[in-house]
Amino acid sequence: MSAYAGKMYHPYNATAVDTYTGFNWPCLFCGVFWFMYKGLWAWAVGAFFAALLTGGLAWFAFPFFANSLHLSHLQSNGYLTTAQLQARQSESEKPTVTAPPISVAAPPLSVADELKKFDDLRAQGVITEEDFQKKKRELLG
Repeated sequence: MSAYAGKMYHPYNATAVDTYTGFNWPCLFCGVFWFMYKGLWAWAVGAFFAALLTGGLAWFAFPFFANSLHLSHLQSNGYLTTAQLQARQSESEKPTVTAPPISVAAPPLSVADELKKFDDLRAQGVITEEDFQKKKRELLG
């Protein structure tokens, strides 16, 4: 018989999924469709071919371990137990200490550096000769 094992929670939205242990009656009655419903696609294909090869007798074997397959599938997809979810929520409630932002001022450029920069811009065609001369008079005072 199947026994309730607890809940597993989705890692991002905390949606609960019931888990069970023991014999799985829905798997016995639904077979491959139970595996597809639970998202165990590889097991669904395997169960289908096993049922074909054994004339349907494999359907009587899968319910004995289907619940443990479902539980391991949930764990491999990152689902959390109740204790893990509560620990994660208590961590998120802790106040976080953030350091104040550090502002780094650029070192002041000399007049010669500024002129060189504007001369390069003029050579590249970004600014005109008039703009360069205007900025040169401005920098030299």
